[in-house]
Amino acid sequence: MGRRCIQHRRLYVIKSVREMISARDILGDLEIFLYKGIDFLL
Repeated sequence: MGRRCIQHRRLYVIKSVREMISARDILGDLEIFLYKGIDFLL
């Protein structure tokens, strides 16, 4: 029972890390989009 809990926690950590990475990718894309928009406006 204890081992299963540890495995479950590990899966949860991996999932949250993946969500953080994907959120960072989205922010990076937004940043690039903003820079391109600024270049276009100027």
